[in-house]
Amino acid sequence: MPRGVYARTIKSLPERFWAMVDKNGPAPKHNQKIGACWLWTGYRSTNGYGQINRGDHRIDYAHHVAFEIQNGTIDTNLDVMHECDNRPCVRGTHLVQGTRSKNIGDCVVRGRHFSPYRHRTHCKNGHLFTEEKRPDGEGRICRTCINDRARKYRKGRR
Repeated sequence: MPRGVYARTIKSLPERFWAMVDKNGPAPKHNQKIGACWLWTGYRSTNGYGQINRGDHRIDYAHHVAFEIQNGTIDTNLDVMHECDNRPCVRGTHLVQGTRSKNIGDCVVRGRHFSPYRHRTHCKNGHLFTEEKRPDGEGRICRTCINDRARKYRKGRR
């Protein structure tokens, strides 16, 4: 072999994936019967989910790759959800597919949903929020700001 040239073995995605899994994780407190979690020991994003490079310059969540390896393809219209509520868990039996609304509803029911804005009582302009919800159901409305924007819009149309 010429000087400076190194033979490099390229590992497959499953080989690289399983090298970063610890199968001795804790069992979920709310559901002991599903068994212990398999924890991702590789890189984790700031939100706590494991991430892995697929090898083609695409970074994907470790639990998505785990689901594909252990259960098959992921339906593009569904989310991969953790039955164990443990974000670094990659055990196939703890991962299920469900709709986005089911996933978010599950988070709220189990107390995992967190919004940094949920305790705010006033909008960014200092007006008190009304109890009315936005049309999408998320967050509250500042009726004063809405009325101000409507007045400016009507004034500009004249």
